[in-house]
Amino acid sequence: MYPNTPYVERVHAAMTALAIDIDEMNVWSSAVKASLLRAREETAAVSERDPTTADLLKTQSTLIRELVEQNQRLARLNTMAHAKLDRLEQIITHQSSETPIIPSASLHTRPQLPAAAEPARKRYQTKKSLRNVWYEWFAEKQRAAPLSRQRLHDLRACVCFMRLFLPGGYDLVSGDLLQIASDSETNVPTFLQENGESASAVGIVVVRTKRFNRAGALNDKIRSYQVLMESGRIIDNSPPASRFKVFMN
Repeated sequence: MYPNTPYVERVHAAMTALAIDIDEMNVWSSAVKASLLRAREETAAVSERDPTTADLLKTQSTLIRELVEQNQRLARLNTMAHAKLDRLEQIITHQSSETPIIPSASLHTRPQLPAAAEPARKRYQTKKSLRNVWYEWFAEKQRAAPLSRQRLHDLRACVCFMRLFLPGGYDLVSGDLLQIASDSETNVPTFLQENGESASAVGIVVVRTKRFNRAGALNDKIRSYQVLMESGRIIDNSPPASRFKVFMN
């Protein structure tokens, strides 16, 4: 560098104005040069990193993407399975609630059966109120004929769901069974109507309440029921085997 060039003269003038001598200027330039060299070496080290690290990151990303896709497929299959179960339950309930058509017969060729001797299937197809279902379940009445497995399942499930719609608790030992049943019978249809559904037959009530339970709509009521049990506001001496299990979703 030529000491008499305008550029060098301006640098000397600036150094003189700031009271900086040549030695300080040399130290400063050496520090800047060392910093630049160190940054260049770090960049080169990063560029020469072991390629296995990049491969590992790529493999992990692929596995995460595959897991997400698998979870999405499982969710779709779960939704399809629930929809199929709902359709099957509706078909079974519809078949069990239909009254068979009996051909007409004259009194001379086929005597009419008395009410007590009517086929059990036809008798149990008659629509019953939720209150009567509750009372008959807990009153331990002697049934004239054994119930089918489907009918027994519907009654047990219906009574179990009715338990969840008694926010003040209940007492099956010394309480009024009919009054308890009436309170629950009022609350269940109200809940269904608030959610855009309606049902009168026991089987339909069970199907639609199960659907709401799978969707998580009964979680708050299940929690309240558990709190009432723990606080002693529910006195239920019915056998555990007679209860239908309801879990939160």
